[in-house]
Amino acid sequence: MRWAMSAVESCRIGVVGSGLGGFRVAADLRRLGHTGPLVVFGAETHPPYDRPPLSKQILLGDWTVDEARLADDAELEALSLDLRPGAVVRAVTPGRVHLASGSTEDFDVVVVATGAEARMPDFVPDHPLIHRLRTLDDAMRLRSALPAAESLVVVGGGFIGGEVAAAARVLGVDVTIVEAMPTLFHRALGAEAGEYCSELHRRHGVRVLSGSPVRGLSGADGGVTVTLEDGTHVTADLALVGLGASLNTGVLDGLGLDVVGGVLCDGSGAVEGLDGVYALGDVARWRDELTGLPTRREHWSTAGDQAAIVAHTILGLPVPDYLRQAPYFWSDQHGIKIQVIGRTEMARTGGWLEQDADSGSAVYGYHDGESLVAVATFGSPRLIGKYRPLVAEGMLSARSSAVS
Repeated sequence: MRWAMSAVESCRIGVVGSGLGGFRVAADLRRLGHTGPLVVFGAETHPPYDRPPLSKQILLGDWTVDEARLADDAELEALSLDLRPGAVVRAVTPGRVHLASGSTEDFDVVVVATGAEARMPDFVPDHPLIHRLRTLDDAMRLRSALPAAESLVVVGGGFIGGEVAAAARVLGVDVTIVEAMPTLFHRALGAEAGEYCSELHRRHGVRVLSGSPVRGLSGADGGVTVTLEDGTHVTADLALVGLGASLNTGVLDGLGLDVVGGVLCDGSGAVEGLDGVYALGDVARWRDELTGLPTRREHWSTAGDQAAIVAHTILGLPVPDYLRQAPYFWSDQHGIKIQVIGRTEMARTGGWLEQDADSGSAVYGYHDGESLVAVATFGSPRLIGKYRPLVAEGMLSARSSAVS
């Protein structure tokens, strides 16, 4: 649904979710001229906050909770949002938000930005020594536990697990990462770049056990034990489970929508099959503007860009080209910034483009034929700008070749 600027003041908008995507779409709507009622429902009781610092500055105690906020009190007041912390939404139907309290509220447009929660498989028991990291409360619990711990086992070698492992090493904790794939970050970066990251962690004292899935995880008064399929047992004082995310699609259950792997949306975030409802961020699968395929990206930059696209679309404004730039994400581990730009899923081959043995910096390229479709940089933050236009050109070239 698109609204002409003349109808902005009468347009009542409800945003379900107060994370980065939810807050950004509300802020962007105000910035672009929306002056009507704008309600933001947040399941958490905290004001909107940023999640990347949870596994770094917050976990290390370098930041206060307030420093992770997306806006301070004065900024929130200036936006004139009806912010509802602790308001749990049970369901969304066209034009209506159903709250867990039993009340309902009507809107002209609803934006679903409910995100995801940490996936906890059946083999993970509910135990105080077994942690997850998805929310501010999760981070504060782990932050309180780490100083008294001598050892930590991280179950899952993804980016959250890698960042927590790096932070724990700064605190002097012995760390073991167990990962079912052959290397850390294997799904995101592939074998060669993933092995580079595995070695990065080993050089900083992390024990990396890869290539064997977890069979079981148990907790007792004295610590935790992880059992791998190959029979290896890993004991530690604490465990952090980082095994991906479970999408919060439940608010759209029962509507016959395609929500497997994320809420299916068009290229501007409109939920397919549901008039007047948009979805963005971790919970949504948008049709990729390059490939046309439904794609979900759990990236900070993606949530922000999608929020701006949805805000422009709701208000009937043209979407700036820069908001549809190549996907980008980053991670900071052991003092090294890892940056990835482009679509690694399009790649058929890969190889190192640059390596500096003295500094340890490196650039890995992902190719589809002759086309450079993605780049990962390690310890080379300035080089991402050099490769950005090359990747943009390469993705277009690869897509043109595929179509022809």
